[in-house]
Amino acid sequence: MNDLFSSLPGGFPLSANQFAQIEQYLRLLLEWNPRASLVSKSDENEARLIKRHIVESLGLVGTGLISQNATVLDLGSGGGFPGLPLKIARPDLMITLLDSRRMKFLFLQEAIRTLALENATAVCARADALGAEFRARFDFVVVRAVASLAKLWQWSLPVLKSGGCLLAQKGGELEAEFKELSAAFPGLVVSQSRYPAEWEIDPSRFVVVIRKQ
Repeated sequence: MNDLFSSLPGGFPLSANQFAQIEQYLRLLLEWNPRASLVSKSDENEARLIKRHIVESLGLVGTGLISQNATVLDLGSGGGFPGLPLKIARPDLMITLLDSRRMKFLFLQEAIRTLALENATAVCARADALGAEFRARFDFVVVRAVASLAKLWQWSLPVLKSGGCLLAQKGGELEAEFKELSAAFPGLVVSQSRYPAEWEIDPSRFVVVIRKQ
């Protein structure tokens, strides 16, 4: 596993223990995938999981957007992307992994237990049905490949603290999504952040940053 990581240009700021946690996580994911549908069949090998999912999840660390000791909600976590790699790389973060599908929720619980992650919890609920205990609770909402930007912001607004940010990992042509977002939330300030070039993440991929005023 370490050989797969070290072959990537630029490497990653992980300790030997963190590499071991990533390896353990991927083995658990592959073990659970047949019954929990965590990733597509085409992604069912370690090299592809690292290149397509782990590297981009860790890319959030490389952007420098997430502050120390922040509270983070991974919205629609599924197989744990980006929340679990982010938590492994940044143990200071307080992570909540949210998914409405029971088998994925059970996997997330098991991953937290197996990896002995502190200040990490899994919640089984829909993003639009979170209770009052989640209101204005998080510094950041992180998300990959879940819904349009307008929907993501609608779900994120109630749970973000004032000044908190949605960090949406997106790619491709988003003109229609930006137009929908602007129409639904006029005056919203939206920016983009790129991943470190040396990590060789697909250059069409980036992070959309929306801050709650």
